[in-house]
Amino acid sequence: MREERSVGMPLEGVRVLDLTRVIAGPLCTQMLAELGADVVKVENPEGGDEMRVIGRNKLLRDGVPVEGQTTDFISANRGKRSVTLDLRTAEGQDLVRRLAARCDVFVENYKVGDLARYGLDYESLRQLNPGLVYCSITGYGQTGPMARQPGYDSVFQAMTGMMSLCGEPDGEPQRNAAPLVDHATGQAALAAILAALWHRRVNGGPGQHIDIALFDVGVSALTVRTQEYLVTGASPSRAGNRVKGAAPARLVETRDGRMTLSAFREADFRKLCDVLGRPDLSRDPRFETNALRAANEAELDAELNRLFAAESTAAWVARLQAANIVCAPLYSVGEALECDHAKARGVVCDMIRPDGQGIRHVATPMRFSETPIGPAKAPPDLGEHTDEVLREWLGA
Repeated sequence: MREERSVGMPLEGVRVLDLTRVIAGPLCTQMLAELGADVVKVENPEGGDEMRVIGRNKLLRDGVPVEGQTTDFISANRGKRSVTLDLRTAEGQDLVRRLAARCDVFVENYKVGDLARYGLDYESLRQLNPGLVYCSITGYGQTGPMARQPGYDSVFQAMTGMMSLCGEPDGEPQRNAAPLVDHATGQAALAAILAALWHRRVNGGPGQHIDIALFDVGVSALTVRTQEYLVTGASPSRAGNRVKGAAPARLVETRDGRMTLSAFREADFRKLCDVLGRPDLSRDPRFETNALRAANEAELDAELNRLFAAESTAAWVARLQAANIVCAPLYSVGEALECDHAKARGVVCDMIRPDGQGIRHVATPMRFSETPIGPAKAPPDLGEHTDEVLREWLGA
């Protein structure tokens, strides 16, 4: 019989000083907090993180907006403690240095060179804490001709080529509605920080400086599309909801909605034709192979559109999934969060603010068998933990 033992969360005992704002940096440190690290968010006492003010919607309590708690801020700051310090003052700078001397990880997303003015750059802090893992998240990185330029997610969706690939072939380029470069950057920073912590532990050596750029991450996130250019010399173009060179692999309309379908492999296409009641389509000379189907996609679309229009999305999804054909209904955000599978996976959770206000949120996608992640703590109010953290970390 397996012996039961009490274990902590994966990063329990790791201290993180978080000097990030907006989205990419806070997402990184939120994931560190979700993994059990003690994340202390240092904020300007005059309003704090910009997302406290300019987020899309405010949290409501009894119909009244809760100050400093917008949906944008909530989405990237769960599980942290907030300390207010004015970095423009000698006292604020000294307190950050003292906190940095007692932490494992320091994450910042100031413009290149800004923190050096306050003696809070990597070279300065490593003198106080040689084991410090210091992660800088910037738009263009620490080097290069654009290193000192600012930028937000939409800039990097445009500049990396990502936006040029979104939208219909004959339409305008489109920005993805979610800040994908921000999210990918937060994840890249998390991976780099964990690797640096592991290196420090295994080798017993010093910490190091990590340079993460949204531009680099945006280019990397295109993966097969960037490799396509590097091999062929031709920039890939927009394909809308289709997959170039694969058919059928697209969004289709049903009697009452839309669904996505991928049945371009020969065996899957034959199964699709059987489910549709048209086994003859798989033997049609125009559609016998994926290459032929891609070359004759307009003719294939005409056949499939007529067939799918005959029944509902739910009916088609049930029949196609029973045949192990890759498909899914086109959901709104609300439908995705409220579907049976999301409920079974516990995708949406609840957290409670100190004032008793309940907040629904999306749970971390990381699941562990031995070190389960506990329930999330609500995002902090501005400066909520200043006295508490200074007392715990500095004895002040």
